[in-house]
Amino acid sequence: MSGHTQGDPSTARRVMEAVPFGLWVTGAVSAIIVVTGMALTTVNRALSPVSSVIIAIVIALLLTALLQPLTSWLRRLGLRQGLAATLTMFAFLIGLAGVFWLTGSQIASGAQDLVDGVFDGLDSVQDWLKSEPFGISGDQVSSWIEQGREWLQSNWTSLAGGVLSAGSALSTVGVVFVIALVSTYFFLAQGRRLWLWFVRLLPRPTQQPVHDSMRRGWVAVLAYSRTQIIVAAVDAVGIGLGALLLGVPLVVPIAVLTFLMAFIPVVGAVLSGIVAVLIAFASNGWVAALIMIGVVLAVQQIESNVLQPLLMSRAVDIHPLAVILGVTVFSSVWGIMGALVSVPAMALVKVVVLSLRGHDPYPQMGSDPVPPYRESDPQDTDEPLVDEAEATAAGAPAAAATATPADEVNEQQPPRAT
Repeated sequence: MSGHTQGDPSTARRVMEAVPFGLWVTGAVSAIIVVTGMALTTVNRALSPVSSVIIAIVIALLLTALLQPLTSWLRRLGLRQGLAATLTMFAFLIGLAGVFWLTGSQIASGAQDLVDGVFDGLDSVQDWLKSEPFGISGDQVSSWIEQGREWLQSNWTSLAGGVLSAGSALSTVGVVFVIALVSTYFFLAQGRRLWLWFVRLLPRPTQQPVHDSMRRGWVAVLAYSRTQIIVAAVDAVGIGLGALLLGVPLVVPIAVLTFLMAFIPVVGAVLSGIVAVLIAFASNGWVAALIMIGVVLAVQQIESNVLQPLLMSRAVDIHPLAVILGVTVFSSVWGIMGALVSVPAMALVKVVVLSLRGHDPYPQMGSDPVPPYRESDPQDTDEPLVDEAEATAAGAPAAAATATPADEVNEQQPPRAT
């Protein structure tokens, strides 16, 4: 009798009806969140031993997005893809070496002046603390300085160990840098071949949707990279010009740091601005520091209210709150590298998901059929995943404003010839 009661469908129905529908939904959503979090944690722990390789690949993908326009321009001049990629890498390395040389020479020539300015700034701070309303005597300040020296002496061993750890980390950075450069060359020279090799490992019914959606996602990453270069250049020129007019030393290092930190959303601009203000204070005093604060705030306001809405909204349509939350989550899990890739990763995921769900953000691109695998397939040409002309056309403002169901796109747009 009890077995019959347990198997009675009406009993199960009454139990389901007794639980509010909202509670069922809450339970299902909570279970999905828990399972997803456990899966992400497991994947993160499994990949942690090869984190250096993953970081190198991520850096290579970002460099590829930045350098692909130069490679495509060389292709239009009649060069082969491999030669164009080689010349692009040479140009990038020469430019990088030039920036490092110029930055290092300025640091070497202005270091002593900066150190003297720091001591002068400390003396002015000490005089300021002695005045009203603080009224701190010189003996108290001297005792604080002496306590700091004693702390350094007592913790010298741990600090030295930290320096040795930093040296080990530098060797790891060198390996990551080399892997990233090699990977960037192959992504530029044989991006389509490498991608098709991966796509053909997937089940056949999923190959075409994944291929088309990822091509559109890569266009979003390209658009973000190009737009961010413009924003970073404006920030670097504005803050560097302000430092030059104020007579602040280390103008080139300040501009380079501002340019690089601009690729880290939200946090990067604040950190680079703080560095510029501190250098201005250490070299030229309070007045220069206050003026430098005004310069930094003016540049950031131009970026936030003019450049970001005008350029970034067309390239990556992501709400500012989503950007802040994404940067926070990515940086808390993967550090500075997570903050660097947070926005392009979110743009990629958004476009891929929309495309897979049947809403095409870039209907002009049409479909690019995945050729069947054959040994020495002539269709696996050495070319980028997305041609420069396609990326430029797909990045037009009108393309991002229209979302077309995928079925309609396939009917309207003929497949790309292979």
